[in-house]
Amino acid sequence: ELQADIMMSAELCGNNQGLVKMLDPGQMKPAKGAGKPVIERDTMTSAVVNGNQCPGMLAAVTAADVAVGKMRKGNGPISIVSAYNT
Repeated sequence: ELQADIMMSAELCGNNQGLVKMLDPGQMKPAKGAGKPVIERDTMTSAVVNGNQCPGMLAAVTAADVAVGKMRKGNGPISIVSAYNT
């Protein structure tokens, strides 16, 4: 559902990649052996998310959620979260 929401938002902004991928759902399915994103390293103001071969959108949303959570805790004026392995 998250992927569909992101693709539809992109389509409404003029990015036609979302519609193409929605018409061919095979392009959106995770790779064989893919897992859920996990936080590999975590500090008060930074983190590294391993996407475990999941779709990049899921890893990006996970990283964004972690970054916002760190800011809400008041650990500093900024937070840096990266994601890889998507």
